[in-house]
Amino acid sequence: AELGTIAKEDTQFFKVFSKLSLNTVVAGHIKSGKSTFLKTIYGARDPRKVAVLIEGTAETFLKRDFPERLVHELYTQSQDINVVIARALRLDHDYIIVQEVRGVEAEGAIAGTERGRNGLLMSYHITDPENTTIQLAQHIVDEYPNRTQKNEIIRIAKALDVGITMESRNG
Repeated sequence: AELGTIAKEDTQFFKVFSKLSLNTVVAGHIKSGKSTFLKTIYGARDPRKVAVLIEGTAETFLKRDFPERLVHELYTQSQDINVVIARALRLDHDYIIVQEVRGVEAEGAIAGTERGRNGLLMSYHITDPENTTIQLAQHIVDEYPNRTQKNEIIRIAKALDVGITMESRNG
């Protein structure tokens, strides 16, 4: 609220929201505060819960900024994303965080919710956030052509509880 990302009167709502362990996508334009907001939600969650963080390269620094918490940080750069996702799903964890979904990471994020784990946090760069579910489904279909977009849209809609749209402020 102090940074102007959310209204001061919404602070209590987001404190409670952060504790609910809902499957959440934070979507919006570049530089709209998606990653910072996602990290803020993480910071408000129960510190005893174990997270698995999947991101391309080290940008979030959860271990550095929250040294008292257990988080498994996995990076996809120069690795087969399917291997990283499989590894993540085998780790003992309470929820998954997927920073900057760009493609097949969408499958990993949604698969994580289907294995008895709630509380997914994912950020997604998109020009028109209203199309988030459709575009996530398309990423999955691009990687798995034997699937249909319609079925993936339904699957994603069932998996996600909340979508938060972030907007960039001009000037």
